[in-house]
Amino acid sequence: MRTLRFIATTVIGWLLLVIMGAALFVWLATTVERLGQVDSGAAWIGLLQLPGILVRLLPICILLGVALAVARMDFKGERIALWMLGHGAVRTGAVAGLLGLLLGLGGLALQSGPIAQLERQSIAEGGTSAEGWVWAEGRALRAQDGRVVEPRGSSARIGSLTRTERGVLPHAWVSLHPSSSSNAELIASSNRPQRLELHARLSRVLACGLLAFWAWTPLRGGRRRGGGTVVALGLGWSLSELIAQGLVLSGSLPVVLGAWTPSAALAVICTLRVLRTQGGTQSRSQT
Repeated sequence: MRTLRFIATTVIGWLLLVIMGAALFVWLATTVERLGQVDSGAAWIGLLQLPGILVRLLPICILLGVALAVARMDFKGERIALWMLGHGAVRTGAVAGLLGLLLGLGGLALQSGPIAQLERQSIAEGGTSAEGWVWAEGRALRAQDGRVVEPRGSSARIGSLTRTERGVLPHAWVSLHPSSSSNAELIASSNRPQRLELHARLSRVLACGLLAFWAWTPLRGGRRRGGGTVVALGLGWSLSELIAQGLVLSGSLPVVLGAWTPSAALAVICTLRVLRTQGGTQSRSQT
């Protein structure tokens, strides 16, 4: 229990530092992006979008946080002390992986309500201004100027939305942006993008645990892991997720296969790491 508490406090401390740095960078980036899209309140809208973006970046933050904690512990010799006390790399790595999994579940729970509400509020307060056309209630709507095109038989009516009708736009954008939907709404939906978003959220929970485990376990021979290796894995996982989701949206892959392939690849990498770590431990004990 003491070992579990020590690992948890160390990892969480570095993870909080990583999240705070990522939050500041993301807030600045979203605020600058919104400056040319809204008349006022760009900083506030960027703040509303911040929790949703951080939850989607949580696997990368966990990877970097655990990697920094490992580097600090190796510098002070704390991990070696744990191993000499009988707490091996795989066992302590399982603790880090479990912690990452719990943090991923926490992020998933936040997406069930609070984060969805914040993102919808950001859309209502100006997040639709830079978008194009959207189809809602049998009409084509444009957010920039409130133009509306409504089919009527072989012709179409072209006009403008009234002030009260403009309330339709945020709900329309939510339907086109599944990341702004709650978990319950995604479960109830049969739309392909919504189903993909649901499976992607569940897959990211598993990825949080796997990335934390990978960042904790040492390389072959007990070598320290360089920062380039950590960045390469994080970017590789993120890129594979984007590619797989793009293939799903284009109809080239089934939803479940595309959403879970990146996490499955991480599981294979972690399994190989376990086999190599155990093999290295056995060879050292024999010598």
